[in-house]
Amino acid sequence: MTRKIFRSILLVAGVVLAAGMVIMTGCLYSYFGGVQEQQLQDELSLAVSGVENGGTAYLERLPAERFRLTWIASDGRVLYDTQVTDVASMENHADRAEIRQAEQEGSGQSKHLSDTLLQKTLYYAVRLDDGTVLRLASVQTTMGVILLGVLQPVLLILVLAVLISALLASRLARQITKPINSID
Repeated sequence: MTRKIFRSILLVAGVVLAAGMVIMTGCLYSYFGGVQEQQLQDELSLAVSGVENGGTAYLERLPAERFRLTWIASDGRVLYDTQVTDVASMENHADRAEIRQAEQEGSGQSKHLSDTLLQKTLYYAVRLDDGTVLRLASVQTTMGVILLGVLQPVLLILVLAVLISALLASRLARQITKPINSID
């Protein structure tokens, strides 16, 4: 009987711990994803102001290691891209969802998930006063990559939690069964 109680308590503790970690990770991923999206929108509004005042010269001075800015003509031709030097060879961007939405509504956004790279690319676009569109793209880490990155500490926490739960469950199981065993 002591073993049965011990296993039950240990199982419940493990399930609650695992569920708590999954829920917490999901909530944090959602929160920080929203923060990143807001930051991208803010950065794009700053870039819009810079491009409207300085044009290509502004874009050429930007250090763009963590994001990509693309300036697109109203017909879909790429006028400038912070990561491509030969923009004439780039395909027409008129059919991109965020570009079409920006042309129609003033701003647009889309997301593209790469299954092979386990990353999501966020795109935000804004129509400028002259009819061109400025698009900001940034890579967002997916839940899979985050889980792989925190796997070692999570496993360590799980092992420690299971050991502590096992110790407490063993003690509790003995205390529960002690009065019953003393009857025999």
